[in-house]
Amino acid sequence: MNPQYDLLIVDDDPTQIVVLGAMLRPFGQVRFAKRGADALRLARQSIPDLMLLDLQLPDLDGVAVLAQMRRSPLLADVPVVVLTGTDPVAAGRSVSGLGVAACLPKPPDGPALAACVQAQLQLALRRLAQHRPRGSGEQVSAFNRRSFDLLLALACQNLPHDGPLALLRLAPAAASPACCDAALLERLAQAVRSAARRPGDCIGHLGSEGLALLLPDTDEHGAACVTHQLLQGPGGAAELAAGFVVLTADAAGSGAVLPSMLMGAAEAAWQAARAAGPGQARQVVWHPGVGAGRPLPVPGPGVPPGDAV
Repeated sequence: MNPQYDLLIVDDDPTQIVVLGAMLRPFGQVRFAKRGADALRLARQSIPDLMLLDLQLPDLDGVAVLAQMRRSPLLADVPVVVLTGTDPVAAGRSVSGLGVAACLPKPPDGPALAACVQAQLQLALRRLAQHRPRGSGEQVSAFNRRSFDLLLALACQNLPHDGPLALLRLAPAAASPACCDAALLERLAQAVRSAARRPGDCIGHLGSEGLALLLPDTDEHGAACVTHQLLQGPGGAAELAAGFVVLTADAAGSGAVLPSMLMGAAEAAWQAARAAGPGQARQVVWHPGVGAGRPLPVPGPGVPPGDAV
């Protein structure tokens, strides 16, 4: 059985949307957009596992949509299959260099489309499984919640062999926790990408709840430095709160640490920071054999770990 993937169809033809939706529904959730601007907005709200993109759209054409995606810290790595009513070879040349996974004719042949989508999703899954903290990629990657949870699980499994693991939660310190629109998520992701520069660092897109940041081989001091850089960035301290947890092999003890436990600890730290107000940060210390402790203030820049008051 396929995992429940998130697919985004971008086509201004309602008939094509219905046909493509029926073909792709066995893969999971299918969303659709009729305009390029709507496609970018929906993708930023929730990163799709795969996008099917018509090149002829009423506002932005497909090439412009692709160009914006490849510049976006959230959407740069989303696989895209182009659908075209013209010659697929010529269409492929028009999107050369924009990271298109495949170029198929419209209307697509059902089995051929299903095979192409299946192959691209499996390729993305293999790349995800091979993601390592000390990888050689050129930039920090962003992942949707399902993929980020898989990466977090892999990091927990590798903890005895790797260095300490930090998980950071970042969102506006607003009255409602579900307050991140697409534009704000894009700005947050750009700030995170500037602060987390190593290829193994991963951005987790949590939808309206903000972002998470997985920092392999990062101790408490390193996580505090990244947190302060994010909060002190342009406009950061005015609206954001941050919380993180750091887990070491010793702190994990003999028991298994589940990804949900780490995410819960980071969430508790963020909730404490949010209660303290905008620009605040809190950390949770993981105690051997016990688990997450109570949220504590994060030491300021240059203050040794443990000296926070």
